[in-house]
Amino acid sequence: MIDMVVPRSEQHEKLGSVLAMLMNKPAAQAS
Repeated sequence: MIDMVVPRSEQHEKLGSVLAMLMNKPAAQAS
């Protein structure tokens, strides 16, 4: 569904930023 609306390059950038935020939040809280 997302592939149809957003180009894969942009999709990967958005997913990467979201994953980075999700992974950085618990890391920041833990530290």
